[in-house]
Amino acid sequence: MVAASTEVSLNLTTHAVGYAALLVFAAAYILVSLEDVIHLPKSKPVMLAAGLIWAMIGVAYRGSDCGKRQCSTICSSMPNCCCSCCSR
Repeated sequence: MVAASTEVSLNLTTHAVGYAALLVFAAAYILVSLEDVIHLPKSKPVMLAAGLIWAMIGVAYRGSDCGKRQCSTICSSMPNCCCSCCSR
């Protein structure tokens, strides 16, 4: 038996989170280029920016209809699901 494909995606290219991610990336890039002036290792702004961007994407995805549909698709395949998006 093959499960039907229920691909769900969230387009953030024109969403506020997409623009904010670009700003965070640009700020990290500027900090990396100023490494010698501000005496900050390159890895710190890059890792902070990556964490912020992933957090913003996660919050946007969780708040969208896509997140709810994806959760219900996953929950329907697990008989003992107890996640917060289920009504079980």
